[in-house]
Amino acid sequence: MDTEFKIRVDMQYFLPLFPFIESGQICAVVDVLSAYSYLRSKGDAARIVFRPFKPDVPFGYSILTPHQRPLSCLAEEFVGQWRDWVKVQLKAWEPPSSEMQDGL
Repeated sequence: MDTEFKIRVDMQYFLPLFPFIESGQICAVVDVLSAYSYLRSKGDAARIVFRPFKPDVPFGYSILTPHQRPLSCLAEEFVGQWRDWVKVQLKAWEPPSSEMQDGL
């Protein structure tokens, strides 16, 4: 199927896109944590379906820390916990290989 890609909305962050998607005005390719945030905040009222996108699009997350001084113990703990949480969330969104073969 030939489809022309037309950019209708360009936003720096994904969360503001969701009302447009909910109203059927656009579709979007979003990162896993934005999808998670949407589903977590909407609960049973969620009106968007998220599907795996192929080919994979590399996407990274960063924590910015001061270069001039070391992190406090509390900040180091936060960074470690956040990094672990992100890894768990990303792993949870990986579809089984059989789903990808079925085109889901």
